Amino acid sequence: MPEIILNIIMSAYHDFLRSKEWQLKRSEVKERAAKTCDGGCERCGHRSPAMVVHHLTYQFGWLCDARWLAYLCSDCHDFIHGRSYYDPCKIPTIKQMNLKAT
Repeated sequence: MPEIILNIIMSAYHDFLRSKEWQLKRSEVKERAAKTCDGGCERCGHRSPAMVVHHLTYQFGWLCDARWLAYLCSDCHDFIHGRSYYDPCKIPTIKQMNLKAT
């Protein structure tokens, strides 16, 4: 894909991420994680100050059903995108460690 087209797409995507529609969808995913993962990462269970809503696929567009989105810690997000070799799923959560201690 030519760089100019990629730049146009990325600019439109960043505009979308600032939209009211995305903020509502993001809140929906965050609320789901609060109920199912105590507000932690839906992949590893950890909590971090930097949590993101990640598209599992773009097959259904940018504003897709919440089932195609995941609430992730920044470490899992970086790992999924190949920006890091650190996989938080290999480190047990405090909850998991407490279960092993009992």
